[in-house]
Order: sequence, then C-alpha cells, then structure tokens
Amino acid sequence: MKKLWLNRTDERLLELEKKDAKLTRLFDDVGDLAIEISWEMFPFMVFTILGQQLSVRVAQTLFQRVRDACFGTLDAARVLNISHERLRELGLSNRKAEYLHALSEASLKGHLDVKRFDLTQKEALFKHFQTIRGIGPWSVDMMLMFVMDDMDHFSKKDLGLIHGYNRFFDFQLSPDDIEKDALNWRPYRSIVAHYLWHIHDR
Repeated sequence: MKKLWLNRTDERLLELEKKDAKLTRLFDDVGDLAIEISWEMFPFMVFTILGQQLSVRVAQTLFQRVRDACFGTLDAARVLNISHERLRELGLSNRKAEYLHALSEASLKGHLDVKRFDLTQKEALFKHFQTIRGIGPWSVDMMLMFVMDDMDHFSKKDLGLIHGYNRFFDFQLSPDDIEKDALNWRPYRSIVAHYLWHIHDR
C-alpha cells in the first residue's frame, strides 16, 4: 500500500475545478488529502467482503480478527485453513464465512491475478471477478480504485459516495443522476470520490 498526496495546488484538482466549478468548495472544505492506493489484492478483497452492508469501523474490526486468526499474515491458504465454525465465532455471518472460503479457493487457483487485465478491459474484468462467489459490482469498483489505482472510476453503488455528494451539495439526486454528473470529472473521477468519502465519514 502507498499514499497519494493531494493538495490544493495539485494540477489534477485545478483541472477538475475548471470542469466543474462546484468542486472548488468541496476541495477548499476538505483541504489536503492523502489517498491510500496500491493495496494487495487478496487482503483487500477480504476487506470488501467483510465490509458489505457494514460500517467501515465494524469491517475493520472483523478484518483484524481474521488477520489475527491467520497469525498476522492474511493469505488464501491460511484463511482456507480457518474452519467455517471458527469464522462464525469471529463474528462473520454464515454467508460471509462461505464467501471468504470461496475467495481463498479462487485466489489459490490464480483467479485474482489482475496482470491478465488492464484498465482498458473493465467489462472483461467485471465479468471475470463476478464469477467468484461473494464478489459483486461494488467489490470490483473498489478493487479498481484501491488495488489497480484507477484514477477515473466512480461507483454509484457505494452508499458513502451517494450520501457524501448529496450531503455536501445539499442535493437529493439519485445514484444514476450522480453518476451522470461524475462524467464531468473525467479523467479523475476517483479523486473526487475520495473527497466525497471524506465528507461522508465526518
């Protein structure tokens, strides 16, 4: 994992402001921002599964428990060796325990290797990853932004982004309408998304 530092004089932010004037207030309000990118694939996908329909704080707690059960090294073989019953004892739902085992099996078979894809093959990438049980469009959205470092992606399925947008700009737009507005932010939609997440997390 590494950090991408953004400040108010960053050329990408200045370009975004020219495309959409209302972003100036957002950037001024949040200020400088550090974005965590280049996550390792398997741990990140574990986190996305744990985080489905849960708060970030609860997901972080469950993630730490699973990592501790793997003796500090979260890899597919170790997760697969944790029994379903033990995962339930750690606080996972029955379904999420099944998903983690499915993800681990897929990883051991090489199905999480993104080297076969690049960011021009998003349709194929979505199709491939959604064959893994427990991985849906939202998980792939997050993987693109945090693992593959896609600076031009936006997820209308992320409730935090939708809430952050409507809360800050005092709108009540639908996810589809927000996704359309986000087209104005190309090729840096992900950067705006990180600022909106910051608003949501306050």
